[in-house]
Amino acid sequence: MSADADLPTPLALRARGLGVTIGGTPVLSQVDLDIAEGEWLALLGPNGAGKTTLVRALSGTVRHTGTVALTGTTVRRPRDRARHVAVVPQTPIVPPGISAFEYVLLGRTAHQGLRLSASLDDRRRTLAVLQRLDLERFAARDVPSLSGGERQRVVLARALVADAPTLLLDEPTAALDLGHQFEILELLAELREERGLTVVTTLHDLSVAGQFGDRLAVLHDGRLVAHGTPAAVLTPDAIGRWWGVEATTAVDAEGRVDVTVHRRRASGRPADVAAADAAPGASAEVVARGEGFEPPAA
Repeated sequence: MSADADLPTPLALRARGLGVTIGGTPVLSQVDLDIAEGEWLALLGPNGAGKTTLVRALSGTVRHTGTVALTGTTVRRPRDRARHVAVVPQTPIVPPGISAFEYVLLGRTAHQGLRLSASLDDRRRTLAVLQRLDLERFAARDVPSLSGGERQRVVLARALVADAPTLLLDEPTAALDLGHQFEILELLAELREERGLTVVTTLHDLSVAGQFGDRLAVLHDGRLVAHGTPAAVLTPDAIGRWWGVEATTAVDAEGRVDVTVHRRRASGRPADVAAADAAPGASAEVVARGEGFEPPAA
C-alpha cells in the first residue's frame, strides 16, 4: 500500500518497497511510506504486526529489501544515518555503572569522527539537554538507579543530544504509569515544536495516538493497511477490523480522536442488569441481598 498522498513537502523519510524476513519468515512486506518534515507519525497495529521491525528498517538496524531515503538522500553509512535519525529503542541497552551524563554523552558519538573522544562542545551540549529535560540533578547518578520516568527521559536525552532532525521511538511510554506516559509525550510534543523535529513513534494506546499523532499508519501482518489523519484512520469499523474489538470514537474540533473500547457482553448476567444496560440512558442500582434480607415495606 502506498502512503504518500496529500503530504506536504519536503520529506524527512521516504520508504519504498520495504521488506524484512527473519528466520525465513516475512515480517514486513512491500511497505511504502512518506513522512513529512516536522510531522508526528504514530505507527499502530496489533502485536506482531511489524511496528518495531519497521522502526528498525527505517533506522537501518535490520537488514531489509527496498530503500529508505532521508531528507531526499539515500544514506548508507551508519554514521551518516545517525546524524539524520536518532532512535529510542523499546528496551535500551544501558552499560552497568554508567552515569546519566556519560550515557547521554554517548549520543554525540556520530559527531566525533575518528577521534572517538568527547569534545568540550559535546559535553556542553550534553549538559544543556540534561538541563532542558530537568535531569541535571541526576547527572552523576547511575542510570539503573533512576525511576522509570527519569530513566526514560535520560534515554530521550541521549537521542536529542545527537541533534538529528528525526526521532524514531519504539513504545516510548512502555512500562510507565499513566501520569509518566503523558509526561513523556507532552515533553516530546514541546521538544518537537522547539526544534522542528520529525517524530515517529510506535504506540499501542489508540486514544494516545489519536491525541498526539498528526498522521497514523496501521500495520497488520507486516503490511501497511491504513494511513492518514487520526479521524480518517481511527473509525469504529477500522478498529473492529484490525483489532477485533467494538469501539466508539469522538473527534474534537482540532481533529483529535478519543477511542472508547467496549467490553464484550458476558453470558449469564442477571436479566435485570442486562435490561438496564440495554435501556438508553437508564441506570441500574445493584443491591446486595444477603441471608435474612428483608425488603423495605412499600
